[in-house]
Amino acid sequence: MMTELTNSAEEYCRGAWVEVAQMLNFSDSLREKWWCLLVRYFREDQRHYHTFEHLYELLLLAHEHKHLITNYPVILLAIFFHDIVYNPQSPFNEEDSNDVFLQFVGECNTQQVSSLSNQVFAIIQMTKSHKLPTEANFDMQFFSDIDMAVLGSNSARYAKYAAQIRLEYNFVEFNTFCSKRADFLSSCLSSAQPLFATELFQRERGQQARDNIAWEHDLLQSCHCPVQLWKESNPRVTLSSSSDRSSGRSRGGGGGCVCTSRLVSLSLSLLGMVVVTALPALLACAPSSSSFWPPRQDNL
Repeated sequence: MMTELTNSAEEYCRGAWVEVAQMLNFSDSLREKWWCLLVRYFREDQRHYHTFEHLYELLLLAHEHKHLITNYPVILLAIFFHDIVYNPQSPFNEEDSNDVFLQFVGECNTQQVSSLSNQVFAIIQMTKSHKLPTEANFDMQFFSDIDMAVLGSNSARYAKYAAQIRLEYNFVEFNTFCSKRADFLSSCLSSAQPLFATELFQRERGQQARDNIAWEHDLLQSCHCPVQLWKESNPRVTLSSSSDRSSGRSRGGGGGCVCTSRLVSLSLSLLGMVVVTALPALLACAPSSSSFWPPRQDNL
């Protein structure tokens, strides 16, 4: 089941990437090259939450609220590039992701893409802390909210998310993880600030997010492992985003799309930014069709 879900999310993202290429009119060869790079990055072994499934969820929300967005291509590019570099042991993921994005902009070498680059760059950098600048427009506020929308998802999805985050931070000793993350979640709950930047997401997901965070806080305070809880509740489903991750091989693919992993020194301070990145208040290369784009809610 999980393999099917992962494959579907990746195929969906593939269709969305084809749509981006059509909208911004960059070449087929560049589209295929960068799709291969996206596959390589988002299949890396250290990823459990920050995978194609995460991009899929953001793309769904972007399409659902497309009529509210001023610059839709900016939001799509930010979705694909904001987590393209992700190493839970690094404090520089956003800066490194922006470097990769700027490489993409340079290779596109078109005015259409270049004209959007500053806005995309700013959104990616904002996700480092999710603290919005005073001049943030609705598009930036919206992106901040969809990036954190999992906080206000249904309880089953949030339980899966909590387990995925623990897996990404599995290098941290369990009791330390429980203590540090529970403290952070407690500070989120005690803040008078809303969890979401837009009235839309605060209204639709704000209370559910607080309920979810309170549940995880209590779980960790009692030193219960979210991964074990997930496995007990879903014995026939794996949390791994790759069906053969344990063997160290990337799933499917071809054309040189291989997994890579960057090792950076541990910083426990990163545990204060484990909720998607942080709360704003505190805080296979084979071509496939675009049949998963535009979005359909029943694809997964």
